[in-house]
Amino acid sequence: MAYSQLNNGPSQQLPQQIYGSSYSSQDLQGNDQYVSLHSSETSPQGSSNPQQQDPPSHIYTSWSSNVPVSKVKIEEIFNNLKEKFGFQRDNTRNMFDHLMCMLDSRASRMNPYQALITLHADYIGGVNANYRKWYFASGINVYSKNGPQDQDQWDERMNAMSENPEIIIRQLALWLLLWGEASLVRFMSECLCFIFKLADDYDKSPKVQPVFEGDYLHNVITPLYNYILDQCYEIKLGKFVKRKKDHSETIGYDDINQLFWYRKTISNIVFQDEEESCIKSIMDSSHSQRYLKLRHVKWKHVFNKTYKEKRTWLHLAVNFTRIWIIEISACWYFTVYNSPFLYSNNKVEPAVQWSILAIGGAISTLLMIIGRICELFFNPLRNNLIFIQFLLLFIVFIINSTPFYYVIVKVPPSLIIGMSQFFISLITSFTFAIVPKSHLFGSQSKDEALHVFTANYARLNYKDRLISIGLWCCIFGCKLVESYFLSLVFKDFLKAMLEMRIIGSIICSLVLALAIVIMFLLYLILLFSSTYLWYVIWNVIFSVTVHALTLGRSIWIPRQINFTMLSKHIRTKILPQNSMDVNDVSQIWNAIVISMYNEHLLSIENVKNLFYQQENDKGSWNSPTIFVSHNDDQYGYPPMSEEAKRRITFFSQSLSNNIQDPLPIHKTPTFTVFTPHYSEKILLSLDEIGENDQNTRVNLLEYLKQLHPIEWENFEQGNNLRTCDSIHVQEYLKEQDNFTEDDNNLSKRMWVSRRTQTLFRTISGFMNYSKAIKLLYRVENPDIIASCANDPEKLENELASMARRKFKFLISMQRYNEFDEDEQKNVDFLLRAYPDLQIAYLDQVRENEGDKPKFFSVLIDGHCELLSNGKRKPRYRIQLPGNPILGDGKSDNQNHAIIFYRGEYLQLVDANQDNYLEECLKISNILGEFEQYNISEEPTSEYEKESSNTELEEVKVNISPYLSATKQTKKNPIAIIGACEYIFSKNYGVLGDIIAGKGQAFGTLTQRTLAKVGGRLHYGHPDFLNAIFMTTRGGISKGQKGLHLSEDIYAGINSFIRGGHIKQCDYIQCGKGRDLGFESILHFTTKTSMGMGEQILSREYYYLGTQLALDRLLTFYYAHPGFHLNHIFIKLSVQLFMYGMMFIGAMRTVFSACSALQNVFCYNFIPITDWIKWSIILIIFASFIDFLPLFSQEFVEKGFIHGVIRLCKHFISLSPFFEVFNSQIYANSIMTNLNYGGAHYISSGRGFTTAHIPFFFLYLRFSRPSIYFGMRILLILLFISLTIWIPYLGYFWFLVISLCISPFLFNLHQFSFIEFISDYHEFLIWMYSETHANSWINHCHASMTMITNYKLGYPSEKLVKEVSNSNFTIIFKEIILSFILAVFCIIVYVFVKSFDLVILELPNAKLSIIISICFIAIGPILMNAIVLSGFYFILFCFKFIFNQWFDKFKAVINIIMHTFAVINLIGVFEFLWIMESQNPVNAILSIIVLIAILRFVIKVLIIWYGKKFGLLSIIQPFYNKIIEMILFAKDFILGHILLFMLMPIFLIPWIDKWHFTMLFWLKPNKKVKIPIFLQKKKYNIWIYGLLFIMIFIIFIGLIVSPLIINNS
Repeated sequence: MAYSQLNNGPSQQLPQQIYGSSYSSQDLQGNDQYVSLHSSETSPQGSSNPQQQDPPSHIYTSWSSNVPVSKVKIEEIFNNLKEKFGFQRDNTRNMFDHLMCMLDSRASRMNPYQALITLHADYIGGVNANYRKWYFASGINVYSKNGPQDQDQWDERMNAMSENPEIIIRQLALWLLLWGEASLVRFMSECLCFIFKLADDYDKSPKVQPVFEGDYLHNVITPLYNYILDQCYEIKLGKFVKRKKDHSETIGYDDINQLFWYRKTISNIVFQDEEESCIKSIMDSSHSQRYLKLRHVKWKHVFNKTYKEKRTWLHLAVNFTRIWIIEISACWYFTVYNSPFLYSNNKVEPAVQWSILAIGGAISTLLMIIGRICELFFNPLRNNLIFIQFLLLFIVFIINSTPFYYVIVKVPPSLIIGMSQFFISLITSFTFAIVPKSHLFGSQSKDEALHVFTANYARLNYKDRLISIGLWCCIFGCKLVESYFLSLVFKDFLKAMLEMRIIGSIICSLVLALAIVIMFLLYLILLFSSTYLWYVIWNVIFSVTVHALTLGRSIWIPRQINFTMLSKHIRTKILPQNSMDVNDVSQIWNAIVISMYNEHLLSIENVKNLFYQQENDKGSWNSPTIFVSHNDDQYGYPPMSEEAKRRITFFSQSLSNNIQDPLPIHKTPTFTVFTPHYSEKILLSLDEIGENDQNTRVNLLEYLKQLHPIEWENFEQGNNLRTCDSIHVQEYLKEQDNFTEDDNNLSKRMWVSRRTQTLFRTISGFMNYSKAIKLLYRVENPDIIASCANDPEKLENELASMARRKFKFLISMQRYNEFDEDEQKNVDFLLRAYPDLQIAYLDQVRENEGDKPKFFSVLIDGHCELLSNGKRKPRYRIQLPGNPILGDGKSDNQNHAIIFYRGEYLQLVDANQDNYLEECLKISNILGEFEQYNISEEPTSEYEKESSNTELEEVKVNISPYLSATKQTKKNPIAIIGACEYIFSKNYGVLGDIIAGKGQAFGTLTQRTLAKVGGRLHYGHPDFLNAIFMTTRGGISKGQKGLHLSEDIYAGINSFIRGGHIKQCDYIQCGKGRDLGFESILHFTTKTSMGMGEQILSREYYYLGTQLALDRLLTFYYAHPGFHLNHIFIKLSVQLFMYGMMFIGAMRTVFSACSALQNVFCYNFIPITDWIKWSIILIIFASFIDFLPLFSQEFVEKGFIHGVIRLCKHFISLSPFFEVFNSQIYANSIMTNLNYGGAHYISSGRGFTTAHIPFFFLYLRFSRPSIYFGMRILLILLFISLTIWIPYLGYFWFLVISLCISPFLFNLHQFSFIEFISDYHEFLIWMYSETHANSWINHCHASMTMITNYKLGYPSEKLVKEVSNSNFTIIFKEIILSFILAVFCIIVYVFVKSFDLVILELPNAKLSIIISICFIAIGPILMNAIVLSGFYFILFCFKFIFNQWFDKFKAVINIIMHTFAVINLIGVFEFLWIMESQNPVNAILSIIVLIAILRFVIKVLIIWYGKKFGLLSIIQPFYNKIIEMILFAKDFILGHILLFMLMPIFLIPWIDKWHFTMLFWLKPNKKVKIPIFLQKKKYNIWIYGLLFIMIFIIFIGLIVSPLIINNS
């Protein structure tokens, strides 16, 4: 059928001609028994259907006349489907409104018939519809005898169906109704496609008896939900408890969904009727009966694990094999070529050198083989195919390696064979690097489903692909040049080390070999890191030069040009008709100015100078001076807030870009702003802004006054409630007891809330969309103003109606029913201020005591009736199969509320964002970027009676949305459009500015390049989403607990691999808040890093890593996992450098340095020193490369001077200390997650850090991730500095200090004397208390839980979530690695101790040295055990004598034992110090060895901590206490050392004020005071201050006295 039917209107073809003879056309007719969707019928579900009036029918303005199917007929179809399938009434009402809004949105910019069939094409029948893709990829068409068997038949069927719009409506309604009640099944898009296919077949069957309401929910969805629930949770003691199994043992959403990809696995869906005993395949039933059989399916017999997310580092070997091939093969070629002395002492034959170089091909093949073998652990479905590929790879390996043997054996070596082998090696390496693993040997060519659902990437245009390839050519060009010169430095190092060989000395050879091996690993790690370094550099260059300069965003384009062109740009780029009327521009601009005034950004003087002002003679306007002035620094006006300047500047610059032409606002698509909310602040209270809080040093209100002095002055001059712009607020205040006081307090609360990260700020900002739509509609339609000149209320209603049609704001407020009274009042305030605001929440009801609770998704808004209990009567209340929150929360929260969105597009924002009126005016432009379908200027259907044939030919749409891809241009749909973020928290101190700079650079510079080269994904905010594309492909996030912790990015990956195109637009921006405090920032770092650890385990990374083209794989890797892995490489490089330097330092202690070999113990250390220098330089660059995007972003937006100033402020504020510590947290978090698991959502809390955090809490939080590591490195660095000092080692002193004291360095008032001593007091209480939930003993138990995976039942185990480590992980990570490090230290110690410097004899290692140091190391444990035995005996005796005071006596004994453990450990250290006092270097080395051995022993002991010993279980408390004692001593000593390190800082005069200024970039004022609770503790302060000084004097005495005694 020709597509011209779309332009000429549908014919009246009977439904039987399309659906088949079994279909009854009566099913489409109305039925008297069906009640209206808007009636007040009571639901049999007991869901208390609301009596709310649905939005009036006139809101569907574009679907009100000349439509193919009337609203009444659509309502009848929904009613018919409700009765036939048993859908809930509220679901039916909700989905009816959903469809009508969608049709109204489409029909506003094309004729109604086009709107209908294009909507059907997007959901079901079009070339890009996921259902159509699934239909053919899965092979389900084989089971559809009457259905289309190929793409051509599908096109014919769709074109035939388009002749009867009622059938199209029926399919759309059925899909939406199924989707609306699918709950968690919405995460599984192909499962939903399968259900729709069966339901559609059933719908075509003869008429059946209606079923009860809820039949679909209870019999189709609930069994699937129960299966998912059973995989995650089990019932213990009547409560749901998370199962103790990791992802590899859990059948998750993706495993379930993948079953529906293949015809073979679909046939395994079996059912068992109640009256039959045999089990049958559901596909063996007739088409019309399959849907009914779903209720009898045995789902537990159907699903299997399709991809095993095992917790192992081997995922990196599988997913990124090609990257390791590039890195390692390049390292091999350069190193072997530059170091011929490694394989020959004489002149190397060219053939031999060619052949040895060619081994690089064998190495590449070996890496590919390793990747394939590792793949067997994760992908059980491809085992046979992987085995065949393994055999082929083994043949390639033989081809690459066999000629080497022939060249070496043959005399003389064959040059031709050697060169041939080398070229084969290059071909092998290039092939394995470039060709995706999935395409090797044609392995995936026949798997259509795998391609459609995992590798259907959007194609880049020719220009963008060249940019992508060019980017990576530049990166690897620089990287290979750098690698070549680095290999030359490493060659000299190797040569110098190999000259130190001492024949006959095993210990010296061992030290030499270990030093070389460790330094080679460091060399390899530095090569890996250098690629990321060059990626950052070239990413910035490409972003600035290739893209930014072409957009008008650069500093080189003068701002005054943008200002003078602003009036023209508003006319041409904001208003669609390109009006030349100054009156139109004046309305737009004046509204922008007024909005800034209402937000207190402008004073009344600013407003007067910025306004378009009309002269006496009407029609003549005076332009604001800003449009003609060239003094753009101060705009020539009284002082204006920096925020106002920034917004005006960005608005003028953005309109100078080449942006999408706008549509008239009445033709703009409908969209919804969607915000998930959990516990974020809604509106700050008086206590929270500091008005009534006497326990804080910093008053938040006073702090904000200093940050925004001009805005506060404007607020005081014009104190009003215009922020909300709603009369409902005044009504709200009138209901209060004291109007004047509440008015003033509410104004303050709103002013502060608008400048912090609150939900109120988000809502008030994004509700500007409603104002923008009203404004644009008013300007574009002056006739409306004229017709309503005498009726302003009618005008306001007209404008409000348009705003409601085009824009919705939906908040998924998960905890709404659990809010306290203040939170409820705040929500009520929001609904009164913004009546159109919609809130979705979860309602939980128990009908009877002991019954399972029922869960409902509920929607309310400000128009809902207010009930007597203070709640509002729901507009919709839809029952769920159970508790929808089975994951980490956010994704489930979004999923349950997604059914209430309206329109074609979604904008996802978090509850800490902001928006501005001037940016909202660009909504028509940004939505036009989705490029959906040609837009008709005039209607084209026969329903449009006034259309002429001439008009039809002019506007005829040329391409049918149903045509297959082979018949039309292959153009991928736009799935996501990214927008810029302005981080408004950037001026809130050094930490806030660091995170803001990173966030802004990532959201602009990085995203700009990523979108250009096809590597951008979705990061949650403030992206615009194609709602139909996303909701038909699994939703806007993924929800498996733990695995999908970073839920947003999976939606981006999902759309990316399924054919969606992702764009970035730089001409629109939203405000965004970031974390401000040290702890909250690192909480966010921990969450994102643990999320990355989970991503590495996921199948999505497997798909991308094995199927992407090389340039796009490199972009994906270095923009996402490569960023996190680079932090691991930095940590590894530091560790490798330290241990390598420890060996070199030991050699330097023994051997003399000289320029030439003078005797057997004199060697040339200059090449070694050069290698050390270059290694340190590369580590420094890798550590601080993230400052480059920050500087570049500031440079592009404000100029070079501003960029330098901002960078200098960071360095003066000690931000490098934070960067080092933050990098350590990144590395530790991802490593901990990959080793142990335990990923969970961490609420970072983005408020201001106005309170001091106790020392013990920071120590508890960061000791394991950083402080322990930093202290170990500090001791090794001290040894290195004393043996082989070079100035470059100063960086590592900075590094270890950063790792140890950064948490305290950025803690507010850490260096106040009162706070410092108070911290010490609380630290001692924390160490010795055993009853407090945050005591040291509970922290110890929680740490043991993570290591042993054994729940001990102590209060603080809530700090450690579910862990998933295996025994192998424990053995390798906790024991073997610590054993290796201990052995390294022992070897160095034995080497130094056994070498006689007097007689210059060769080292002769004595077993006694090893035995003695090991005995000393375990001495503290043995001594603790002996003393503990005595105290246990005393405790046993006194238990019967003093039973009444036994608990107190036991606590005293514990204190004594812990104190003894401290003295015992200090005594051992002091013993070593005294024994080696003649040689401090040996003394430090002895302590290093002792700590390494003790650490290994403790790791071994901890494995059995808390576990039962069978018959010996009586000794378990004794065993546990021994471990606790040594750990207590460790933490007690480390805590004091940290305090001693901090003490010199607080002795600096006025350090607290300087420190405050550094943190907040503000001078402390009189409001910064000592809290009352600290003033009451002055007596304790002096006592513990004296105690601290005494311990410090003892500490110094223990160090100094042995040295003094030895010298005397």
